[in-house]
Order: sequence, then structure tokens, then C-alpha cells
Amino acid sequence: MRALERRLMRRVGLVLTSSPGFVNEYFQPHGQTRVPIRIVENKCFYPEAALPAVPTRRPVAAPITIGWFGILRCAWSLDCLDRVTRAAPGRYRVLLRGKPALDQLPQFHATVAANPDLDFGGPYRNPEDLADIYGQVHLSWLIDRYDAGKNSDWLLPNRLYEGCRHHAVPVALAGTEVANFLGDYGLGLTIAAPDAEEVGRRLGALSRRGRGDEDGGGRSADAGLDHGSRGMSGTHGPDGPDRRRPRSQAAGGDASERLVHHMTARVLIVIPTLNEAAHIGGVLDTLLPFAERHGARIVVADGGSTDGTRALVTARPEPGIVLLDNPRRLQSAAINLAVEHFGDEADWLIRIDAHSAYPADYCDVLLAEAQATGADSVVVGMKAVGSGFWQSLIAAAQNSRIGNGGSAHRVMPVGKFVDHGHHALMRIAAFREVGGYDESFSHNEDAELDLRLGNAGFRIWLTPRTRVTYFPDAASARW
Repeated sequence: MRALERRLMRRVGLVLTSSPGFVNEYFQPHGQTRVPIRIVENKCFYPEAALPAVPTRRPVAAPITIGWFGILRCAWSLDCLDRVTRAAPGRYRVLLRGKPALDQLPQFHATVAANPDLDFGGPYRNPEDLADIYGQVHLSWLIDRYDAGKNSDWLLPNRLYEGCRHHAVPVALAGTEVANFLGDYGLGLTIAAPDAEEVGRRLGALSRRGRGDEDGGGRSADAGLDHGSRGMSGTHGPDGPDRRRPRSQAAGGDASERLVHHMTARVLIVIPTLNEAAHIGGVLDTLLPFAERHGARIVVADGGSTDGTRALVTARPEPGIVLLDNPRRLQSAAINLAVEHFGDEADWLIRIDAHSAYPADYCDVLLAEAQATGADSVVVGMKAVGSGFWQSLIAAAQNSRIGNGGSAHRVMPVGKFVDHGHHALMRIAAFREVGGYDESFSHNEDAELDLRLGNAGFRIWLTPRTRVTYFPDAASARW
């Protein structure tokens, strides 16, 4: 089917899609098209002459009302909202409007009838009824697990724009394109994991702040509502300007680009090397745009390369690149040494493997995920790729469940908190608190460190939004 699609794509000059997720997770990874792709979002369309007035914001008061509108098809959402409201009777009210997909939710009407805090008001008219239904809620439920890991994670639904247009604070699941979008604008409530207890915790913190209490997590509903109407209403039609481009095209200077480009996060990037002349140039080229935006230092900790790696690094004209000698020649020692020398000037450590390839927005995504989830460490999935017979054979073994045992970061990752994953981003304070890498480990030092991080109460988030392409070669074998 993909081959047929690629063939049909040769006859088109422009692809329109509604979300960067479809570009970054489907069209680009599978090489489905080489023609330009334009994002046309599902914004509320109002010709200028018919643009309605911005609705009055609803004051925050108990119960906190959650609106789940549209095609109601997610069994997880129904079960989650049922459990959360039952756990705190009278604190939350869920208003459901639209059309329930009874083939997916055969228990829908029975569940609603048995729970006094669930209220199904039937279908509604769009756009005539939008102001009325969104005017009754504080929060707009945007979590959809119907096609988790694929369409549900990639899309930007029209109720995202409808809810923000009418001052309803959006609720999204971390690791989805909706959560990425909300992070760009710094608004909304992001749930770290698809777990009813986590949803209850986040909503509980929000309701406490609504009553004027201290709140350690999440924004207040009032704060989110203030942001909900700016830049989101979408008065442009199909020919209007797009606010977002696929992440691989992000330049970082435009105000509509990813919020993380404008963050003041201090970052230290460390690349352990030993005879990596074939790869180091490309890796540095990928990292430099991010480093320049953030003023990040890139430390190449070299274990005594003899293939020209050191000369390639020292020949670079960029002032933010530093070559550091690593006499112990181990990756664990390289990272520890770099943090010892430069850790005081940064909040975050990003570990990079030289014999790998990275998406252009790799570091940006890591920071955004840490911000969205509150994780102390963000780990990524990895896919091995080989070019010759033996290298391809090794890569195939590493990618297979027989070779990797089904490790979460070796299969198609789903956003969740884990015990271990391929190291990418880490809070330097957490890294130092547990003592850094154990340099007695010549291999698997990352898993050992993750064990200590977990025992110390630090949280590790596996992101599905980016991954590493790893090249298993002779250089890597020497580690």
C-alpha cells in the first residue's frame, strides 16, 4: 500500500495535511513523498465579516467541569473519567456531547447512567452550539487512545481550536502532537501518562489552585484561559498562514516556532569519541543550530583517536565546541569528566553517541518532553541501521525481539515512565546527586545509572517523539 501511495505521490505537486505529526511520523520516515508538504490546521473558520466576539471567560469554581465533545470513541477516556469522578464525588463534573461510537463503547449509556457526575447531553450543531457547550466547561478533554501510537497520537483535532477559542483549558496526554502543540504556546494541562491515578492527581492540583491553595504542578485554570484565546482562533481559511511547520523544518527564530527554542534552559552536550572520523562531522552539523540558539557548549570527550577525529574537531570554527581528553577511554568516564569540568554552567546534560544519526529537532524535543512531563531524565528509542553484510546482520539482531528481549526503547516506543532507556537528556543535579556513571562499567553503564536514579526517586520518561539511528560498527565495538 505504501508503494502504491509513493507511486501516486509522483503525480502531485503539494501535499496538505492537518498536523506535523503525520509528516514527522509517517510521510518522512517512510519516504512517501518528496514534494512540499503544507500544514493546514483544523482551525475554526470564520470569515472576517462573521467573526464572533470572544466569549466571556467562565470563573473557576467547584465543581471543575470537563467537556468531552465530538465523536466519543475512546474506551480508555470513558473508563478514566468514570474512575476519576467516582474517586472524588462532586468535585468534578464531566459533560459529554456528540456522538458515542457504540461499537467501541458498548457500555457508554450504562456507564453514564450509573455515575451522577457524568452527563451526556446528546449531539450538537457546529458551529451554532459551540459557544454554549464550551461555555459550560472549564477543561476540554483532548485525550484520545482509540488509535494509540498512530493516528490518535499524531493528529491535531478541531476541538483543540474550538475549545481554546471559547476559553476552555485543553487537557492533553504527554507524547502526543496535541501536547507538543500546547507546549509551543505554553498553555493547557498535560497528563504525563495514560493512568487514571495520574489524571486524578493533576486535576486535584488544579482544583486546589482554583480554591486559592498552593499547587506544585499544572497551571491554574484562569492562567490557561488567559492564553486560550490568543493566536488559536484561526480566522484564516485554507489560504491563510500556517502557524506551524513540521518539526524537522523548525528554524527556531520565529515566534510561532517551538516554545523550547526560546527557553533559557542551560544545556551541556557531551559526545564521547574514539576513532569517529566518519561520523563526527555530521553529528556536529546536526547539533550546532540548537547549540547556537541556546548558547550550549558541545564537549567532544575523546579517548585518543588515531583516525583524524581530533583534527576534525579542532578544525571547527565554532567557538562553542571543546575537545576534552578522556584518558580512561570509556564512555562513562567521558561523560563524568565533561560534567566535572563544565557541569556548573548548565542545568541539563544531553548525551550524544558519535556513531549515530539524529533528527534536526532532537535536542528541542528532549527539552520539550522534560518540560511537559516533569521528568528528571528523558530517554529515547533507537533503531540500528547497517550498510554492509555484517553490519546489517548485527543491526537486524539488535532490532529484533530475539536480540533485544523486547526492551521498551528497542521497539516502537510509547510515551511512558520507564526504568531504563537509551540515554539522551538528564538533569545535571540528578546526575550528580547519584554520583554520575560508575566508571567500573565498560558497558551497560546507562542501565546501572538508571537503577540508581530510580532508587533515588528520580523519574525517567521514554519519549515516542524522537529516536536515534544507531550504526553498529567497529568503533562502537571498542567501547
